[in-house]
Amino acid sequence: MASGDIEIEIKLPLKNADTVRTFLNKNGTSPKSSSQKDTYYNHPGRDFLLPKHPFEWLRIRETARTASITYKHYRPDGAEVHDYADEFETKLEKPAQMHKILLNLGFREIAVVDKSRDTWEFRDVEVALDDVNGIGQFIEAESLKQFPDPKEGRRYLFAIVKEIGAECGPEETYGYPYMVLAKKGHKFNRG
Repeated sequence: MASGDIEIEIKLPLKNADTVRTFLNKNGTSPKSSSQKDTYYNHPGRDFLLPKHPFEWLRIRETARTASITYKHYRPDGAEVHDYADEFETKLEKPAQMHKILLNLGFREIAVVDKSRDTWEFRDVEVALDDVNGIGQFIEAESLKQFPDPKEGRRYLFAIVKEIGAECGPEETYGYPYMVLAKKGHKFNRG
């Protein structure tokens, strides 16, 4: 995360992962690789899936070495395209215990996202190539510097994605849990 609790990032389906990986291996920092299991939860009194465009997620992320819990609130509320997210994250010593706590408080597990991720830094941007189980390959670009206007930060990220030669589909504005749920047949409010 770049600046305190504010995250500016974009996520796009990626058509040429090998080309992008080659570019980043030559021009970015040494890559970091991880396997991540993200378990998403729904609030017992405020349905995160109810808005036309979901804008909140609560997840536990587990890797081989670490675990964390994260709450993201995308801004502006309810918008189809978000400028940034408020992101609050902390490490977990015992993720299985946190899972039990959430379930006992009435939270409900709604999606599990398994992915492998390779990450580089390039021009003040964290670039991640994700291979998401059952969904496909994506590129995520997150600003590591502050921007006075989040829209300016998003423009910068799109320019970086172009500079590294990524061939992408349209921006994915809902996130991996949404895609997993949609693939399972979940009907979202689109009214």
